[in-house]
Amino acid sequence: MTALPLLFRDRGNQTIDGRAGRSIGLGRARPHVNKTRVLIVQVMPELNRPATAGEIHKHLDDETPLKSVEYHLATLAQCRIVKLVFGGPKLRFRLISEAEEKEII
Repeated sequence: MTALPLLFRDRGNQTIDGRAGRSIGLGRARPHVNKTRVLIVQVMPELNRPATAGEIHKHLDDETPLKSVEYHLATLAQCRIVKLVFGGPKLRFRLISEAEEKEII
């Protein structure tokens, strides 16, 4: 599966102001790989359907708080690794398919 390489997607041509007044390009910046994010990406295919943060949390170890799972899902969505699925009272997430990945790249 190509889950881990997906963690290193391009962020476009974003810039931030550095401390010395210089612009720092984030075009090639990569999101920090985190244990919780890797676990989320590994658990999602096992669920085989879009899942809420609570459902994903139930499949992770008991050490990870639900708020942390919610935060990391939001980060994965910003990095275009997971996608929000609408259609119900709760937000559901799913991994981006290989076809969608090719469209992004």
